[in-house]
Amino acid sequence: MTPVRVTFSLRTPMVIPYTDKHLDALLSWAAVQKAEFEGHDDPWTLQHDIGVEKHECSQAWCFKAGLLTFDWVGERNQLHYIKRSKLEDYADAHMDGLLDRRPAFDAGRGSTKAGSYFAPTRWVKSVTGFAVVRDMHRFEELLPWVTHIGKLRHKDYGAVSSFSVDIDPAAMHLWSQRNLPPDSDQATRHVPAAGALASPYWKRENHREVLAFAE
Repeated sequence: MTPVRVTFSLRTPMVIPYTDKHLDALLSWAAVQKAEFEGHDDPWTLQHDIGVEKHECSQAWCFKAGLLTFDWVGERNQLHYIKRSKLEDYADAHMDGLLDRRPAFDAGRGSTKAGSYFAPTRWVKSVTGFAVVRDMHRFEELLPWVTHIGKLRHKDYGAVSSFSVDIDPAAMHLWSQRNLPPDSDQATRHVPAAGALASPYWKRENHREVLAFAE
């Protein structure tokens, strides 16, 4: 087991997240992207192959990877953007074989929803996460695939310019500053909440009772 601190530097402002972000979420996303690029038949099966130790309890498990912390710089700004959705674009993509199945198009809701949106953005000096690593080779080979942090990556917000990995004994306890299983013995400043313990964190079906870290 190797305790590490990962530090990301960004070259563009990022959208300020409205929920806590876990380091393992970035690594899981990177694992899927890497597998998809390499032509894996089912990239999602590798989302938990990230080289990080697991914290296993009787009721559930989570990775030993903590919440991301942000060293913000300057004032927040308000980004206005417009999302356009045209049925023809989705139909053409389906006919070209770019979509696995025929999309259900609804311009008023869901992933095909069109609209005018606002998002808070801010510059970041650095983004830091702590983890306990079991497979350093796998861990480090995924980090270059973390190209962006936060929302609107397709607009190049939260673009990663560089990263560093340092051995840090503090990670042996700082990893627990994250969502933990309800019966975890690592809870310190945690409160009962509803959330996920592993990726995909956004998927409501994964939400359950957890102990959430309370700053």
